[in-house]
Amino acid sequence: MTNDNVLIEMRKLAHKHQKKNNKKKRMITLIDTILVVLLVFCVCIFWDTIKPTVVNYVRWLSSPLVCIDAGHGGAQTGAVEKLYDRIEKDDNLALSLAVRDILKEYGIRTTMTRDKDVTLSLNDRCKFANRKNAELFVSIHRNQANNQDAKGIEIWAGKEKTYEETLLGNNILNELLKCPYTEN
Repeated sequence: MTNDNVLIEMRKLAHKHQKKNNKKKRMITLIDTILVVLLVFCVCIFWDTIKPTVVNYVRWLSSPLVCIDAGHGGAQTGAVEKLYDRIEKDDNLALSLAVRDILKEYGIRTTMTRDKDVTLSLNDRCKFANRKNAELFVSIHRNQANNQDAKGIEIWAGKEKTYEETLLGNNILNELLKCPYTEN
């Protein structure tokens, strides 16, 4: 067989292979089109049934993301209450998980800096919230002080706090003051 004959045979094989691939591509495109039509058909038929779920999901996606930070954790114990054998990092985590669950019940998107007992730096916590594009960062702590004058609730906001941040902080403070054993 001459070189020209080999080239001709190779071209024939390549052409045959290309035809086969084109056939496969057309078949895949046809199947994709049928699936899309079927999906649209199903959505149209079941729209009344699925509409509330779709609407709730869209609302959920458009709700602000709240980053809940359970203060301390891991090697950072925070305040230790010896009389009742309580450690701040554990109290913070339990309360943070409860806050997350309540916010989720109201359809508010949440993310947690930690959901188990791990050590995180303040820098890591802030980077995490920023990476997630959280609109609100809530850090939960249970402080303790030996000074009897230093007690009660603390609400902190950034240096350049907006009216909304101040209002939210005041609302949180006022609601917490309704709890027993709480001082401002």
